Amino acid sequence: MTARHVLFALMSLCTTACGFDRGRIEGQIQYVDSRWDPAGAPLPVPPLLVHVMPGTEVMRRDILSAYAAVVARGIPGKDVAGIVEYVEDVHAGPDALTAVAARCDGSFELDKLRKGSYLVFADYSTDLGYVGWLEVVDVEGTRTTTIDLTFDNRLPIVIPLEAASRTGPEMPPLDQMQAETPPAPLQIEVPVDQVPSVLE
Repeated sequence: MTARHVLFALMSLCTTACGFDRGRIEGQIQYVDSRWDPAGAPLPVPPLLVHVMPGTEVMRRDILSAYAAVVARGIPGKDVAGIVEYVEDVHAGPDALTAVAARCDGSFELDKLRKGSYLVFADYSTDLGYVGWLEVVDVEGTRTTTIDLTFDNRLPIVIPLEAASRTGPEMPPLDQMQAETPPAPLQIEVPVDQVPSVLE
């Protein structure tokens, strides 16, 4: 082995040991409640946790497919497990999960991630309902990957908590609904001497 090969091996070892080959994820999480105004300034974000674990798009689809049955049993974050609790309990091993707290402006960073695909997920409940995310992010080398967890790209399982607790009359199935009877035509009699003549 030449001195050049030895030097290259030492540099590679140092790069790996010091974490210089690791990538990072930077992101922004959006928090909404009844004060939320889409045209206004963002709301302060409580110390929400953003989680990351190794995973792929196939794994993401499998988790969401299985989680649909959980959602069908109740309201996530209230009656049944939210997406974070579900993934922690069912899919994450003891060393697979990392979490960071979002700052009050919603920003967060996940550092020193090896090259690969990751699942980034978070959730919260407010008076507007339950909001959750499960996103796939690819990390390469020392690059920084950006991700936005906004109200627009949330999971399609947002259920207003207040509305869900109210009870009201149930609507019959569409095929059992009766069409309303149209009103009878109006019968108006006008005296002959008051009918204008087209000849006048």
